[in-house]
Amino acid sequence: EDRKPANVLLVVDTSGSMNDENRLVRAKQGLEAFFREVSPNDRVGLMIFSDLIQPLVPVIPFREGQRRLRGTVRSLIADGGTAVYDATLQGYGIVRELGDSTRINAVVVLTDGEDTDSSSPAGEVAERLAAQGDSASRVRVFTIAYSPEAEGAKEALDEFAKASGGQSYQGDTEDIESVYKSISSFF
Repeated sequence: EDRKPANVLLVVDTSGSMNDENRLVRAKQGLEAFFREVSPNDRVGLMIFSDLIQPLVPVIPFREGQRRLRGTVRSLIADGGTAVYDATLQGYGIVRELGDSTRINAVVVLTDGEDTDSSSPAGEVAERLAAQGDSASRVRVFTIAYSPEAEGAKEALDEFAKASGGQSYQGDTEDIESVYKSISSFF
């Protein structure tokens, strides 16, 4: 109750490899764990990506949008490539456009593999995130390298988190719920 409310955009990899080891099924459980921790005063949105980026639920008050968010998460399916760099940049842009200095602003990105489809290189994404400085409306990026296959993307994910003042995590199907709970403690 005492903390600032948050604007959080959840960015979830739905590439074809998310079918492996029930990754998408477990990621959905992780998102549900995150939703249980969210304050009713927070605003939450959802964007998915494979080789295509799809904003599905805008950043809206959780109290009013939780049913829509939960239903949308339940219906996610995995298919396609991986454009995590472009998705991170687009997610950052969506939250940045809110220009909200009265709230914590964050993007939470989960991917299970290396980027195969982005037009923006990792270095450019990190530069854009770092360029925002430490302003009141700063958007922090929290990243989750979700599987051994994400090892190739981990360095870039670490860099994105560091450049934005966020945090990077390593997760797998066994601990993804606790990873999302840890991230929720920042909001």
